[in-house]
Amino acid sequence: MGAIRQGRVVGSLSLEQARAMIERTQSEQRMYISPDYVDNQRILVHVDGSPPNASATVLLPGGLQVSLGDRVEFRGGRLDPARLFHYIPNLVLRIL
Repeated sequence: MGAIRQGRVVGSLSLEQARAMIERTQSEQRMYISPDYVDNQRILVHVDGSPPNASATVLLPGGLQVSLGDRVEFRGGRLDPARLFHYIPNLVLRIL
C-alpha cells in the first residue's frame, strides 16, 4: 500500500500531456499503468515538506473536482495486487 500524503494543488495536466507521460513512464519503467486509471484527470500537487518547486502528479477519482490551492490527501503509487506488472498511480483520497 502506498503511503498517505498531503499537499496543495498547483496545476493540472491536459489529456495530451497525461497520455505522453503515461507512454514515457511505461516505456522507461517496463510497468503498465492499471487500465482502471488511464483516463483519470491528472493534477500537480506540491507535497508537504518537499522542495519549493517540486510537484507530484496525482490522479483524481472520477467525479472529484479540485481547484488551484486546494489541499488534498492522496495515497502514493503502488502495485495493483490484482494484476501483475500493473501500477496504480498516486490517487487523491479527499479534499482537506
